[in-house]
Amino acid sequence: MARPSVRNLLAEQPLDTATVVGGSANLDVIPTEVLALTPGRTPDVPRGAIVVTGLLEGYELELLLRRVHDHEASLVVTAVDARRRLLSSTTVLAERLALPLAVIEGDPLETARRLWVRIHEPASEHGLALARLARRLQGVGDAKTVIKLLDTELGIRSALVGAEHVVLAGTEPVRALHIDTRGGTKTWRDRDGFTCLVPIKVGDREPPRLWLVAETGEIGDDDAVKIESALNLAACSITAWAATERLRAERDATFHSTVLAELLGSGPQVPRRVLSQAVAAGWRLEGWHIGVHLLLVGGSAPEDVRSRTRDVRDALAAQHLTGPLVERGDGWSTWITGGTEATPQRRRDIVGKLNTILPLVPESTLVAGVGRPLLGAPGLVETLVEAQELSRFAGSSRGRQRVEFADEAGVRRLLAAATSEDVRARSQRMLGALLSPANADLARTLETYLDLESSATSTAARLGIHRNTVVKRLGKIEELLGANLSDPEVRLALHLACRAK
Repeated sequence: MARPSVRNLLAEQPLDTATVVGGSANLDVIPTEVLALTPGRTPDVPRGAIVVTGLLEGYELELLLRRVHDHEASLVVTAVDARRRLLSSTTVLAERLALPLAVIEGDPLETARRLWVRIHEPASEHGLALARLARRLQGVGDAKTVIKLLDTELGIRSALVGAEHVVLAGTEPVRALHIDTRGGTKTWRDRDGFTCLVPIKVGDREPPRLWLVAETGEIGDDDAVKIESALNLAACSITAWAATERLRAERDATFHSTVLAELLGSGPQVPRRVLSQAVAAGWRLEGWHIGVHLLLVGGSAPEDVRSRTRDVRDALAAQHLTGPLVERGDGWSTWITGGTEATPQRRRDIVGKLNTILPLVPESTLVAGVGRPLLGAPGLVETLVEAQELSRFAGSSRGRQRVEFADEAGVRRLLAAATSEDVRARSQRMLGALLSPANADLARTLETYLDLESSATSTAARLGIHRNTVVKRLGKIEELLGANLSDPEVRLALHLACRAK
């Protein structure tokens, strides 16, 4: 409801019987307040106020006109016994000041009271509308209901939008949104009407990620204030909803991370308890699984991973990779499950999609490892472990692939890429005593043996020693490292370590 102008007020009670005797050229002013004055007193007059006074002598009224004009009063209403009591000079003065002057014959105090109620009716309606909205928002637990209430109560188009202007609830905004993550509530007008934008802040130390938007046609200032107040009121409910969703997501993320950690630590024989927890998490354990590990380069804290989970999930979903996404200490694990073993082409498609996705996640440097397709719960464990190991050899620098996957070409790339500092550190721990100068011959023998596809004969020929010497050295190496060189996985790990040392 818009505030009435002086012209509107003169057309309705209690001023519809009043006579305007001056200042009639300035009737479109919007009054802001009503002030009843007793004779002999001229207190501070608010700008835009209607001043109502009782019977005044001619000079007193003219003095009052000058004083309230200096305060930019919008209308003076005065009581008279008869028209003759008004001096002609008073009419001339009102015209010269362009200050509307109306005379009434009724009770000035009653007139002032009724005018005050009329002037403040929009504010009263504003308060009632907000109170009604507040009552209806009580107990509302989802954003869509909040948006529907705003639209119903205010007669507006509203929406909840997130990053990249994605609409989470409500109607798609038709106007450009001037989103500023550093600012507060914003309102603006254009030729199409009025827009209000209210940020939703869930945490004190992070920028808003959600915004409430309201759009209307052309409206008055009072309605604009009402809409802005209503959106700020609704923002409290949206903030509570967003905080609840975040807590639920963090609780679920913690549960999923714990279950996956137990699953990966269980070995080939997964305990029934862990299987039950995995099922409770909604994971499909039967079928063929391809493990994927997304490594966040430079991430050093759980918050580094947690703050990017939504962006990572959205990026994966955009390429139709919609398997579970579980937060890990260094990134995320996910997997793709099917009823049959994935073909080589299917695996290449997954690698291609990951190569497309990883550079697009904002404020992140991501690399990935993709494990082999393996069957059942034990296979899921193995492919995820394999994917995480492969991710550590991935990279965006020269000689590396952003996505490493477990095939023969991938192994060759791993051998060429095993040069990073973190790999060197792990390699030194793996090789242990072989790195001592006293065991240089053993280290050289091991590296040559692994380079020559684990052939003792070829190693002896390359080093110029007897084959039996190679066999003895290999036995000594197994003793020092506590490793079984007949195990192909052990040989691969040691081969990588030798390349990285």
